[in-house]
Amino acid sequence: MRKILFQLVGLLVALVPICAFAASAQTPKDLPTLASVERQIKGGESQSFRIALTTNQFVYALVEQDDLDVVTSIYTPDGKQFTESDSPNDRWGSEPILFVAPVSGEYRVEVKSFEGQELRRYRIRMIALREATSIDKDHAAAQLAFNEATALTTKQNEPSLRAAIRKYEDAVPLFKTAGDTYRQALTFLSIG
Repeated sequence: MRKILFQLVGLLVALVPICAFAASAQTPKDLPTLASVERQIKGGESQSFRIALTTNQFVYALVEQDDLDVVTSIYTPDGKQFTESDSPNDRWGSEPILFVAPVSGEYRVEVKSFEGQELRRYRIRMIALREATSIDKDHAAAQLAFNEATALTTKQNEPSLRAAIRKYEDAVPLFKTAGDTYRQALTFLSIG
């Protein structure tokens, strides 16, 4: 009996930190709203924002990197990763937050930094938040194709690289139509 009691106490002691962590985890409603803002971040950290959207709403924001390489990710209301953007611009330029909401709800946008220990600054600049036009949908499709192509290039084999080039080529005219010359140039760079 004593052995069982000690096992139960041990189990409770092990579960307390897990429960405390789960209770402290942020839900989308606890997060700051996605807006134009300037923040600091260290390597290994991530910062999240929320945005409430209705189906077919277009979101376009830029995360301006200043001697800091970040990756942006978007999570659907059910918590699944929808997109991840990591442009080949290293520590300068911008990473997009660019998509059309497939369903209504609270989305989470994450900005992650993987390098360095010193605090670095980044800025989020909101460009558009509106009902998606056909050009907006094509712009979001271009970014999605770009992200997929970038993921394919990490496989470093011929079939994946050829598939990546096709996706980049699909993205170029859509970026051009949207007037996104920066992303169009990054796409050409990636094809090269």
